[in-house]
Order: sequence, then C-alpha cells, then structure tokens
Amino acid sequence: MRPAIILWDFDGVLADSLRECYEVTTRVLQKERQRIGQEAGPRPVPLMPYSFADFASDRPVCINAADFFCAVLLRMEKKPVEEQGLHAMMEAHPHLIRELDRVYYGEREAFAGELGDGYEKMLAPYDGVLETLHALEKKGVRQAVMTARDSSSVKKWLAHYGVASC
Repeated sequence: MRPAIILWDFDGVLADSLRECYEVTTRVLQKERQRIGQEAGPRPVPLMPYSFADFASDRPVCINAADFFCAVLLRMEKKPVEEQGLHAMMEAHPHLIRELDRVYYGEREAFAGELGDGYEKMLAPYDGVLETLHALEKKGVRQAVMTARDSSSVKKWLAHYGVASC
C-alpha cells in the first residue's frame, strides 16, 4: 500500500479567513484610494464601497488578493464579477493590480502585528478540521499545506491550534 498524501489549501479550507482577507483588502483600498482613482481607467471612476457581502459573494471566483482587486475594478465599472472579467482587468491594469497585491501582503503583516495573539483566533479553523488533521496523522497520512499566504503565518496558525505535527 502506498502512503497517502493530502494537500490542504489554507484559506477557506482549513481556516475561515474570509473576515481577515476582507479587513486587509479594505485597508489596502483606503490606503491606495488615490492611486486606484488615477490608474483605474481613462475616466476617473469613484471608488465604491466594497461591502463584506460583496466580498463574500466574489470569493467563489477570486483565488487571491489580486483577483479581489480586479473584482473591485469590475464593480466600479458595474460589470459582473466573473472569471473572464478578472482576467480582463488584470490585462488592462497589470501594474496597478501587482502594486495593490504587493501592498496587500504588507498590510496583512501589519494587521497581524496589531492583533497580536488574536490574529490566529481571527482565522478560526472550520468545524471538524482539527480533529480530521489529527485523525489522519494517526493513520499515517502525510499532510501539507499549499497556499499563497506566507509560510510563517501558516506555521504560527498550525502551532496555535496544535496541529503543526500533522
């Protein structure tokens, strides 16, 4: 029998990171409001509020932070947030999206620092996840996490919830 290996995605599979991702995204939007207004198109379009409900509804098509910024631009132009539109926005505004994405990771690190020990609590595991990780470990299943998130924050989360050994 071959050893089993399971690859877990972190955001939205192991950890409920929706609120954290939303908070960081809105921080970037506020911080970069002027840049977005200047670079978002041939005519200035006002930056619309990005509600938590809109963010949550965009999540099924948004894989990473850059996708959410593309979604914001689509919403500014009153276009549907769909995969094809995300790609079109990335092609139309590659410099802006890359810069917002870069700022996002710095803002997430700052946000984590502000929350201190509360940061991992904000990223609560989904019901049953910790028990599942331990059960699989006991069965000898090798497990790994694949994520666009920085490895140090994932390692801290795994240690905080007592599943680093899994």
